[in-house]
Amino acid sequence: MTKPKLGFTLIETLVGVGVFAVLAAMTSIMLFAALRGARRAAAVAQVRNEGSYAMGVMSQKLRFASGVPDCTVPNSVTFTSAPNNGVTTFSCAGTSITSTGPNLISSKVQTAGCSITCSPTGDQVNIVFTLVPAGVPQSVVDKASVTFDSQVQIRNAR
Repeated sequence: MTKPKLGFTLIETLVGVGVFAVLAAMTSIMLFAALRGARRAAAVAQVRNEGSYAMGVMSQKLRFASGVPDCTVPNSVTFTSAPNNGVTTFSCAGTSITSTGPNLISSKVQTAGCSITCSPTGDQVNIVFTLVPAGVPQSVVDKASVTFDSQVQIRNAR
């Protein structure tokens, strides 16, 4: 009588290792794709939040400006704020959107294009800007670019 063999043959072991390697490769590809998608979603959320904030601040202050805004400087608007009669300027400077005081966007995002123009009658200001995340790979920037566009009607234009 012969004893039954214990263990696996070389072929069975190689097949097992090969199947495990294929499964590991597929799992790592899916993991990296999920991480890339999460990074892109976080970048888009950051861009949308900062762009919405900047557009909200500019729209609100311009809407209640007293008098006709001055748009003689390209991509810039200067007006008198209604509550305190202070002069406020919004402008597109380099890769940021600035106010008379601080920047309206953080260093985590930057402008890829910006335009601030006034209507001929001075009672409407058109604001268009595109924001992209700063300091991220180009593949993420291409998919995380968001354009904001608004026409603000000046309520107190004289």
